[in-house]
Order: sequence, then structure tokens, then C-alpha cells
Amino acid sequence: MSVISAEQGMQADEQRQKDRRNTLIESIHNRSGCPPMPSRLMRQLVQATTLFSTLLMAPAIAGSVTTGGVSREMALSEARRQVPRGQAVTNERCQSIEIGFDTRYRCTVTWGSEDE
Repeated sequence: MSVISAEQGMQADEQRQKDRRNTLIESIHNRSGCPPMPSRLMRQLVQATTLFSTLLMAPAIAGSVTTGGVSREMALSEARRQVPRGQAVTNERCQSIEIGFDTRYRCTVTWGSEDE
């Protein structure tokens, strides 16, 4: 009867794990016809592809801003001032809000690029 030490047992377990991993990698390689990619490279490839496809599918630059004021004109002019340069206003809407005996206004200005 042979006695193996704990260290030899751990080395044998590690070797079995390496053998299983290599067998799995070989089976993947044989099925796909190409060598497997390292996980870091694969992760970077997936991230780059995701970023690229997101940028391609992104709508034209558009946005909106909502401001408030004591008059409709003040709220609307403040919202217009916050539209980025080079953007065309596509919609303006205001609503009045009764607070006690006062009326305040909330206006939203929506914009898109000028080539739309």
C-alpha cells in the first residue's frame, strides 16, 4: 500500500483539472474549426462591438429642458436660453400651476439637430 502526501494529492487534483480544461478547449476547437479566443480578448471584442452598434443605432442628438417662472414669457425664455448651440427648437409647451393665490408657469422646450 502506498501512502501519498497531501501535497501530492493536491498536485494530482490540479493536474486532473488542467487535463479537463485542455480536453474542453480541444473539443471546442475541433467543433468550431478555429482556436478559442482568450477570455480578455473576447471581453474586449464584445465591449467594442456593443459600443459600436450602440453608436450606430443612436438617434439624432435631441433633448429637452424644463424651467419654471412667474410668467409664461420668463419660463419660456429661460428654457430657450438652455438649448445647445446648433440645435433647432422643435417644440415648446407651457402649463400654468396654481400655488395658493399665485400662478407659476412650467415650460418645456424640445430640440433636435438643424438637419432634421
